[in-house]
Amino acid sequence: MLTNEEKFANKVNATYENFLAKTIQRCKSEALKEFQKLRRMQSANHLGRCVCITCKSEDHWKHFDAGHYISRANSSTAFLPINVNPQCPYCNQHKNGALAEYREALIEKFGYLELMLLETLKDTKTPTLTKFQYAKLKNIYRMQQRETYAYQKTH
Repeated sequence: MLTNEEKFANKVNATYENFLAKTIQRCKSEALKEFQKLRRMQSANHLGRCVCITCKSEDHWKHFDAGHYISRANSSTAFLPINVNPQCPYCNQHKNGALAEYREALIEKFGYLELMLLETLKDTKTPTLTKFQYAKLKNIYRMQQRETYAYQKTH
């Protein structure tokens, strides 16, 4: 019988084999998609509802976007939880992220110093991850999604 670590290693290796045929950008995109889903799930209550960070509307997390304060194209902040929060599609897509409101909400939620750190990081160069590292991230985020779902079902 395989241990949990061995099962995880086998899953990561299978995912990595799948990633080999993909571009590095595609690998990053897939890992980021799982991270964004996780962030929406983590922000939801036990009924699966969350609040838009900018307009405060409420809906099920599946109907929300994962809004980024600093564009997800910026690798140094793309996977930071403070930078990715549930946002209704209207604010995210039609109001271009409603950045002024987003900034105020981040200050309220995390504090001014955390926001300043986030804004400082957007100018930081970070090393590009490898396909294997993105494969591992994708699996870690999926595992955390299952844990979050199980936790919310029991509370």
